[in-house]
Amino acid sequence: MKMRRRWGWAALVLTAAVLMTVKTVGASSSEIRARATMSGENTRGRGGASFQVARDGMSVEYHLEAANLNDLVTMAHIHAGTADQNGPIVVWLFPGAPPGSAGVEARGRLAEGVITPDSLRGPYAGQWEQFKQDLTTGKLYVNVHTIVNPAGEIRGQVDDRGGHHEPEPGDDRGRGGRR
Repeated sequence: MKMRRRWGWAALVLTAAVLMTVKTVGASSSEIRARATMSGENTRGRGGASFQVARDGMSVEYHLEAANLNDLVTMAHIHAGTADQNGPIVVWLFPGAPPGSAGVEARGRLAEGVITPDSLRGPYAGQWEQFKQDLTTGKLYVNVHTIVNPAGEIRGQVDDRGGHHEPEPGDDRGRGGRR
């Protein structure tokens, strides 16, 4: 009888340990990935961005690509806002900090780097956990600005589905006029 109780307790402890491990792995911030697919009107320009939260949750690695734009790229950012909103800058992606550059030609990889809590600006300053959460929900967008389209030539929502959000009909922001 004592032997069965010992095995019963051992099985219970082992099961609990396995469940806690699965829960910890499932909650790992390394699981957070987000993307944005960018396009615009009045341009053949296209682009994409990918974001990967580090295992420790204290940084986000990003890769930004753009090509076929109407003019030289002056800057690129993550902004706060849904597909039908313009919003403030949250993170500078290109160049790494203000002010914008004189312009570079985009032929693929435009920028890559690491976002940290100190990188956040505007409404997300000091809001690291909220920023990481919003990377996957379509509340942020990437905007690539050019000389001829200073408000933004291409734009794409950031989420865990690849940024496929369509703006409302009649919304022309960022398609040669987004901010």
